Amino acid sequence: MALIRRFIELHSQGSIHRSETDAGWANVPYGEENLLYIGTYGSAERKSGPKPSQAIHLDRERLAELIRILKRVFPGIEHDAS
Repeated sequence: MALIRRFIELHSQGSIHRSETDAGWANVPYGEENLLYIGTYGSAERKSGPKPSQAIHLDRERLAELIRILKRVFPGIEHDAS
């Protein structure tokens, strides 16, 4: 697991993954604050079956930064949420 310390904009498109997976999230107490935990699971096609794969933690400051990034990449997204 890793606590994200900063986001860095990449100037390449990367590659698109052809598999899909589920992700879980949780509110994790961390001292006087909370962290958002996001964990992904291996694909259903994995021979050993789906299992926890990667996880990140976001504090309030990083989450606010991620919200700004999401609004930049998906303009008008706040109007889609219900």
